[in-house]
Amino acid sequence: MVENINAVMPDKSDITVVIPTLNEEETIEFVIGELKSEGYSNLLVVDGNSIDETASIAGKLKVRVITQKGKGKTSAIASAISEIKTPCFVVIDGDLTYSPKDIEHLIEKSNEYNHVIGARQNKANIKLFNSFGNKMINTMFNLYFGSKLSDVCSGLYLMKTSFAKELVLESNGFDVEIEIAAQSALKNTLLQRCRFQMVKGLAFKK
Repeated sequence: MVENINAVMPDKSDITVVIPTLNEEETIEFVIGELKSEGYSNLLVVDGNSIDETASIAGKLKVRVITQKGKGKTSAIASAISEIKTPCFVVIDGDLTYSPKDIEHLIEKSNEYNHVIGARQNKANIKLFNSFGNKMINTMFNLYFGSKLSDVCSGLYLMKTSFAKELVLESNGFDVEIEIAAQSALKNTLLQRCRFQMVKGLAFKK
């Protein structure tokens, strides 16, 4: 679990922020602006063949944009991992579900764990059916792996790049977070760190 507890906490310049996108033209500018204002300079937009102006907007903001290989979020994450050169990376959605301000809570534990997940505290924006499904997934995951995670499906998480490059990703759609968490749990390198407020639905700047 612990690789080097005496290591210095990584600087923000040592972290790539991965932003998987699919038709996020209304929010991507705000997300990128917030990340830059928080001091993150290594941004990587992984676009899933958006039919709107998502990729164009990100490019105009001087952010590196790549088109993912294949379809689905698993392909987006796999495409990103193959491109990352920094010691650590963070995944955050491009639709304002999560706040860039919460990334620091993950960084605080990045020396001790290969995989740190942010847990959503206010889940009012999650549909009832999805909320029930998430609870079931969390319960089954914790029973199987002996863990105590409250939000295994969270789309905000930090990983060490060297660890991520060893992952075998085979899931489809949005199951990738569970697949990654399962492989991390098997190696006892997983921590659920922060409990943050969801921001999706708030007003954003255009």
